[in-house]
Amino acid sequence: MNINETSFSEFVCFWEKFGMAPLEIIAKYLIETNQEAEALTIIPKLAKDKSDKIQRQLDYARSWIPFKVDTYKCNKNVTRPQAKMLETLTDYYCLGMDIPEKYIEEVKEVIPNMETPTVVFIPMVEWLRDKYNIMFKDWYEKTGERYEPNDDRLR
Repeated sequence: MNINETSFSEFVCFWEKFGMAPLEIIAKYLIETNQEAEALTIIPKLAKDKSDKIQRQLDYARSWIPFKVDTYKCNKNVTRPQAKMLETLTDYYCLGMDIPEKYIEEVKEVIPNMETPTVVFIPMVEWLRDKYNIMFKDWYEKTGERYEPNDDRLR
């Protein structure tokens, strides 16, 4: 492939066929077109954008943390450890974080054995369902949606 006669989009299409990741393709293009120095000038902008994104997440968290309910006190059928788990999951959801790998197995064991709490942050419950295929055991009764604990369709 002659890089001087190839557009960036053609370059991307060509290398995608070989399963190359997008960032690898961009790096390869910059190297082959001798634009490494110019590419380095975007690093401060990327760092600032990432910093701004994290700051927005923290500002959002600061806005709702004072209003979080005590899950244990608001739900008669939720134990203290379950309430702590639900509150932690809500934090992960609101901060745009993934559930840590070391914690996910416990969540997969506990949540499907729980009835849906009366007071719970519904966007977090939907996030658990959509992203991790984890649902409360009475989800079908409440929503009409079937729960298949071994269903990997959402992964």
